[in-house]
This record gives sequence, structure tokens and C-alpha cells, in this order.
Amino acid sequence: MPDSIQTLRVFPQRDTPLVLQPDALRVHTPYKSFVGTGSTPLNLERLEPEFRGHIIFINGYISDWFDNFGSTIYDAIMDKLPERDEGFNGGRNANMDQWDAPEDRYKEVANSEDEVSAKEDSDTKGESTNEETDFNKKNRAGQWWQFWDGKDNKQHSLWDYWNKKENLFRFSLVYAEYFKSRGNVYYINGSHGLESEATFRMDSGFSQGYAWAKENSPLIGKKAYDKNIKKIPWLQSSEYVPITLVLHSQGNAKGLGVAKGIMAWFLEQGWKKMALNIVMLSVHQNLKLTGPEYTSFLQKKQEMLADKPLLNWLSHLFAGKHNKLEKSTGIDEYSSAFFNLSTWKDIKKRAVQFTFANDRGDLIMRMGDISGIANACNTNNMTNLFPFTVDDSGNITYPQGRILDIFSVKKGKPTYKELVQNYAKAYANYKKWKNHYEQYPAERYYLKSAGEGVAVTGDHLAHYISHLTYAYSDLASAEIKIHGAPVALGLKEDEKSVLESGMSIFASITQTGESIFFRDKSQVDRMITI
Repeated sequence: MPDSIQTLRVFPQRDTPLVLQPDALRVHTPYKSFVGTGSTPLNLERLEPEFRGHIIFINGYISDWFDNFGSTIYDAIMDKLPERDEGFNGGRNANMDQWDAPEDRYKEVANSEDEVSAKEDSDTKGESTNEETDFNKKNRAGQWWQFWDGKDNKQHSLWDYWNKKENLFRFSLVYAEYFKSRGNVYYINGSHGLESEATFRMDSGFSQGYAWAKENSPLIGKKAYDKNIKKIPWLQSSEYVPITLVLHSQGNAKGLGVAKGIMAWFLEQGWKKMALNIVMLSVHQNLKLTGPEYTSFLQKKQEMLADKPLLNWLSHLFAGKHNKLEKSTGIDEYSSAFFNLSTWKDIKKRAVQFTFANDRGDLIMRMGDISGIANACNTNNMTNLFPFTVDDSGNITYPQGRILDIFSVKKGKPTYKELVQNYAKAYANYKKWKNHYEQYPAERYYLKSAGEGVAVTGDHLAHYISHLTYAYSDLASAEIKIHGAPVALGLKEDEKSVLESGMSIFASITQTGESIFFRDKSQVDRMITI
């Protein structure tokens, strides 16, 4: 057994007895016909195992304040981080008291065109149709104390994270169809504290992955398989059971942990190879951000906000004493040890990533691309810390990568580049008047009335600082929406596509993964050695 699997737990080796489970013994198109007076015997040699993929969607931070009220209060406002044992368990975030908690796993019940259409109709009419996938809005309004962080509503949060009005509630359905996993759609909660480390999410994901495989994999032990395959030719081997992970934001680190947990279960059963597909959307904490690079980044951010940001949350975020955005280890650095280096290289070959160059919302730093993983967004990997740069005159420079120029499907909203232009104008004005008042300090301050004969000192520069700070705030909000675009807007195509080519993000991912993804039992050369 590779050392990489032993880093978290050691599993005993044992022969697995043949368990006659329905999934293992499903007869696919049996050649048996009945005519008149009798029937022909079943020809076992002509039967083949059924190719049945499994797909798991692993979400990032559940950011809706109502849906994740507990985390909003204790994590975002009070800075409580459950994985550091700082109190409250984080609302709808993953259970930190039990890493393999079953409430953080959900098997989709509704997975048909009719049921998805019913969800779309119910959202339009405000009526509930399926309690598993369409949350009862009467409960939301009338029993809010149960809705907020209630464990019985986990499936609502996990399914709704992916299936939204913008993608016609078909996101998971479209991906399941492509990866031949319809009927085997699962969700694992990857929502963690806003300051959580990628390394911690990977470690905790291992337990969820192992628990999922133990519950859901149709494979029997390899020794039992070898012993019985001649008698039961339709038993599934690992090339007939591809595992696909679709990951977003914080869920990318969590999902890699899940992948390792599944690998551990496969190894325990005696399987040395597995078919694995990974789709990585808006990768969060791809690389470390520390040392001189972090210090320079922090100084630049403070300068971009006029050194003294007026909005409390921005001030708190960039305060050097908090260092909220500093990360000593990212996904790429940790994975070489979390797996072994050889396994991590193999996993990279089976994955496709998609992260916009301006997918850099400050609350979710650091974003970017991982070297060695096929990129469906940019020709070259983008690991820059800033989505644009602006000089003192307001001239803007964008990185040489794909920029998402919209952040809302609503008409009349400013595009991302328009928001950048507004910021650049405010920045140039600020720099202009800051330099002016440094030369003529007497002109900066003035007396103004505070009522009832009271005069206070006013600051002319404060006006430009305020405009700059709020322009930056608008940008940060846009980038957070851009961060969710591969999910919410990921299926749009033609004139509604967010890509200049008119291709949907989904199409871009599948096109890039055409020679990467495992979607047929004959593609054994694409399997991963574990």
C-alpha cells in the first residue's frame, strides 16, 4: 500500500466475501427469450458488466446569510473558526465534530427531466413540488428557527448550491448525463469557515470520501471478483465504475480529500486502479500566499484603498494584525505530500480546471490555476494576485488571460470592466488630490458647521477616499459573483454565453477534457494507479 494512504489511517487487508448485492448482479440486456412452449438458456459468456458512472458535487462556502445564518454570525462576523475549536460549529458548514458525518452527504432523489422541470415551474409559481429538491417555502417563512442551520435541511442547501434559476436547475443533470452517471448523483458538503485552510479541508474530505465509497461503491473485493468472474461475468470491475468529482471554490480542496478517501477504500478492497474524473471550478487557495509576496500584496491592497479604508469589512480584511488572507500552504504544495508525488501527477492528468483571470474576490483569496492541470479557461496558467493594475493616471492593464466582462444576468447592470473603469477614475482623482494636498497642506482642511454654533474640521481628501473605497467595494462584490459564474452561468451558450466564443463554460470544459476524462470502459489507459 502506498505511503500516501497511510498518512491518515491504515486499513487492514482482508479477503472480501462475495456479497450478492443488486448493484453487483444487475443483468444488462440478458440474452434470454421466451417463445411458445419454452425458452433458450441464459448464455453467460455473452453478458457484460454495466457501465455505471458515479458523480459527486462538492460545494464551496454556503454564503447566503439566511441559508447559513449560523456561520454568518459566528464565522464571518465573530471570527469563530470551528476547525480551530473556536466555538460554534459553523451553521451549515461541514460538521467539524464528525468528519464523516452522514448529514454532509446527500444522494439525489430527483434526477429526471420531469422533476427538474417541476422544480423550475415551482420556482416560478412559488409552489413546492418535491420535498427532496424544492424546499417548502412555507417552512422557510413559518419555521425559520428550524431552517437556519437545521440538519434536516442539508439536502436543500447542497442541491440548491448547484442548481439555480440561471442554469434552469439543470446543472447537475447536464454533468451527470455527460459523465454517464444519471441515477448516481451525490453531493458532499464542502462549506467551511471563511478563514479555513485548504490543508484542513483536504484532511477532513478524506473521511467523507472513504465513508461515501463504503456506502455507495458497487464493487466487491478484488479477490472475490477474480474468484467469481468466470461464473458471474457481469460483475463490475473498476473500469466499469468511473468516479467523477465536480468541485467549486472551497470544495476543490475538500474534493481532493474525498478523492483520496475513495482511493483508500478501493485499495482496501484490493483494487489497484480506478477511473477518476475531476472538474475544478473557481479553484480556491490553489497556491500558498505568504512571506514577501503576501507582504507586498497587503501593501498594494491598502494603497489601492487609499491606505485608510472606510468600510469596516475591508479594513478588517486587510489589517496586518489579522492576516486573514495569508496562507502558508495551498492545494498544490500540500498535495505532493497528501498523496505521493507520483499519484498527484496522475490526478493532475485526469482533471480540468476553469478559473477566470478576474476571479479574485478578496474574501476568497487566493484564486488561480494549478500548474500541470489542463486549463479550460486560459491558454496559459494565471496565478497573478491582481485582476488588473492601474497607474496614478488611471490607465488600466489587464493580465493576458480570459476576463469575464459580465457578472449579472440582469439587464442594465454595469459590466466588470465598467466597474474597473469607475474604480480607475476614482483612483486617479484620489492620487491627483493627495499629491496636491501634500504640496499645499493648508488647503486640505477646512471648518464646517456641526450645528448650534459648533464648528468641526473637514477634510477635502476624505471625499476622494470615500469614492475610491466604495468603487473598490463594488468591484469586490462583482468578483464574488464572477467566482460563482462557472456554476450559475456555466451552461449558457451562443449569444447568452459569458465567453466570447459563444461556447458555454460546460462545453469548454468537456472540449478540453475530451482526451482526459474517462467515459468509456475501453479507456483503461486513462485510469489512475493508486
